[in-house]
Amino acid sequence: MSMMSRAATEPQTAGAFAGALRWIAGLGRALIQHWYRRAAIKLLSELDDRALGDIGLRRCHIEAAVRGEVRRPRV
Repeated sequence: MSMMSRAATEPQTAGAFAGALRWIAGLGRALIQHWYRRAAIKLLSELDDRALGDIGLRRCHIEAAVRGEVRRPRV
């Protein structure tokens, strides 16, 4: 007769709870990142075209720059 380990016979409630906590924490991080991105977009949008040009941006590239998708040419 084989003997089953205790872990195999107990319900996995602790693992499920930890997984749910990780999911909630990830959701919170994503929400905070979204808020920071929106704040950065708002601040950059309030700059005039000359100030944006000084930092190497055009108005149409603000959102992409905040997401990190704009590559600036090396000087």
